Amino acid sequence: MHEANCDLDFHVENMSLSTQMNRLKLHCLPASLPSPCLVFSHGKRNRSQTFFSIPKGQYCVKSIPELQQNLICTCSHGWLVMLAFYSDDCFLWNTASMEKIKLPPLKSFSHRACVLSSSPNDPNCIVLFTSSEGPFIRFCRPGSSEWFEYTFGSDGEIISEAIMHGGKIYCLTFLHRTLLMVDIDPHLAVRKLEVKIPDPSLPDTVRLSNYLIESCGEIFLVKKMYLGETTTKVRDFDVFKMDFLRMVWVRVESLGDRAFFISSTNCISCSSAESGIKGNSIYYFESEERERFVKAKVCAGLEKDAHVSSSSSSLYCFQHSLAEQERRSVIGQAMANSGGPHILVFPYPAQGHIIPLLHLTHQLAIRGLTITILVTPKNLPSLTPLLSQHPSIQTLVLPFPPHPSIPPGVENSKDLPVNSFGFMMRTLSDLYYPILHWFQSHPSPPVAILSDMFLGWTHHLASQLGIPRIVFSSSGALFIAIVYSLWRDLPKRHDPNVLISFPNIPNSPIFPWSHLSSVYRSYVEGEPISEFIRDGFLANIASWGIVLNSFSELEGVYLDHLRKELGHDRVWAVGPLLPLHDDPSTPGPTERSDIQSWLDTCQDDSVIYACFGSQDVLTNEETEVVAGGLERSGVRFIWAVKEATAGHAAGEYGVVPTGRGRVFDSLRVELGAGESLMAGVPLLAWPMGADQFANARLVVDELRVGLGVREGREIVPSSTELNRAINELMGENRLKNVRAMEVRRTAVEAIKEGGSSFIDLEGLVMDLSKKS
Repeated sequence: MHEANCDLDFHVENMSLSTQMNRLKLHCLPASLPSPCLVFSHGKRNRSQTFFSIPKGQYCVKSIPELQQNLICTCSHGWLVMLAFYSDDCFLWNTASMEKIKLPPLKSFSHRACVLSSSPNDPNCIVLFTSSEGPFIRFCRPGSSEWFEYTFGSDGEIISEAIMHGGKIYCLTFLHRTLLMVDIDPHLAVRKLEVKIPDPSLPDTVRLSNYLIESCGEIFLVKKMYLGETTTKVRDFDVFKMDFLRMVWVRVESLGDRAFFISSTNCISCSSAESGIKGNSIYYFESEERERFVKAKVCAGLEKDAHVSSSSSSLYCFQHSLAEQERRSVIGQAMANSGGPHILVFPYPAQGHIIPLLHLTHQLAIRGLTITILVTPKNLPSLTPLLSQHPSIQTLVLPFPPHPSIPPGVENSKDLPVNSFGFMMRTLSDLYYPILHWFQSHPSPPVAILSDMFLGWTHHLASQLGIPRIVFSSSGALFIAIVYSLWRDLPKRHDPNVLISFPNIPNSPIFPWSHLSSVYRSYVEGEPISEFIRDGFLANIASWGIVLNSFSELEGVYLDHLRKELGHDRVWAVGPLLPLHDDPSTPGPTERSDIQSWLDTCQDDSVIYACFGSQDVLTNEETEVVAGGLERSGVRFIWAVKEATAGHAAGEYGVVPTGRGRVFDSLRVELGAGESLMAGVPLLAWPMGADQFANARLVVDELRVGLGVREGREIVPSSTELNRAINELMGENRLKNVRAMEVRRTAVEAIKEGGSSFIDLEGLVMDLSKKS
């Protein structure tokens, strides 16, 4: 796109952006001039204004008194906030009605950013200026006689950007690059949000500018990278979206229908469908001194000809290193035209397995992979949040195979007892030939299969198709190392109390026989289901690669052990993987509102969360112990229960008349060790099965962010013992809390750009791209 002012023969003194030009009723402005428009003030004493339509490349020059010798500070809700060049005058001006509202004089104040919270007709409307000279905010309401000043931080700190979102003002600090939230109703209060701005590692010659943009109810952070002291040589853009659930910035690969406009005075977002401009674009000033306006396309790697100025210069993606250059080259080439490599994703139908794999699928989708996901009809609703975010994802819905030990209509392990696990695994293998037929008839079949660890037979299917199979594990590296060792070496039980040691695994873990996987403990040599299960786990070991819901800072030694044992480096730790927004396995809006409203009445660090997984059902005795321990402790709690336990009245523990707790279905509010670590809270461990014993060892013995109550179900602790453990965990000794917060910090860093999980995820995409 040619620079916007290349045909205008004048010197630009000021530039502001306005999305309101389609609503201008100015008799001097052609109604046919489409928005968005650039507004240039120029001529003697800036008496003339030029309106330049970006979609049409048209402009008109008129003289508008309100825009003369005034700086447009921001444009919002059809109003401009105006500040005089040569005086302290400040006012609001409506672009449609021409109404003008005077504000108090803004004396002795050099402003950096400006926000108009709402229309001046709103009694809660606030005009807010941030200072370019220190940690100061000035604000007033229309009709006020003076400005109020608020100091928000230490000397030397300033706010570089400010936007309105959800009734609050969000500000970006320049020095510490943190996010502030300004609550304006009923009184102004500033709160620092615990979220860091992602800063890539760049050479000293490359500089950064950050911009905040509110778009369609979301907050975006645009990072412009350029060479030198001015922005004359822009080299790259990165765009991030604020994830308020996890309080992290998430990298965005595409803006979709949106286009962003950024300048030193204002940032806006437009819909390409409504405005006629090109979507997935960023329009920006190449130089704040020369005021050249160009655009760039947002994608995994910016295209060479993403923008063109009058000198025909092109925008190149800035490469951080040769490895990064290779990554962008390989991925960009594979994703050109038809998109990224096509993979088949096959989750195991159990809540603790399908939820993290769907989140991984989401991460792969935003990186451009072409994805088909395989489910049976009853499990299709679990894909709703994923498909709503990624309509391009295709589904392969195959009928659930019948089995005499699985009731008709049951297609998820949550509806089966634990001892039916083998039947579920064996039944799903009957999909082998339907999948094979689908592959053979597909015009562009997948180049790889990503399937759950309980679907080991898909390795044989992939081998027949001549494509790689990647194992997905919702568990961590320590548990996988133990499981692989068990099924390979087949240690035998001679005594129910015998200790099984794993000397080849780092830290030489030792577990009683009863604490090993129940699937392994039920193995009977020669029995068909047992041999089928063992073959599946051996197939996992032989598969091309494995993806784990963990991260290097948490289980680095065990990840290295797996790489050594498997004989290759295709071991990707991409966790923690958290549920998608509006996931049907998480509480619905009403439940979330009830939980949140109740938690808002509680003091910080005063609530304990109790959950034993989506598979285990507590016995009557265990239920009594948990209920008694929580009651005696006096603490507030949320208790996730799989289902009502036989022998108890339905409402006895579900109502909690004292008001100190809430009880919900565990299938609606299940949280595991990964979520607890991400929350930065210590754990009270009572492992009962599956991967819980390995997790407890990691949490209690190695990370020391948890406290053990009992292990296993052989001996049930008393409610007094549980009460004592709860009080110890929630008491004055906060060392575990400190450690938990440190683990949380490392987990958050791992999934951020440049973090270990982010790098592993990028590596997985790159390796898959090479297969296309």
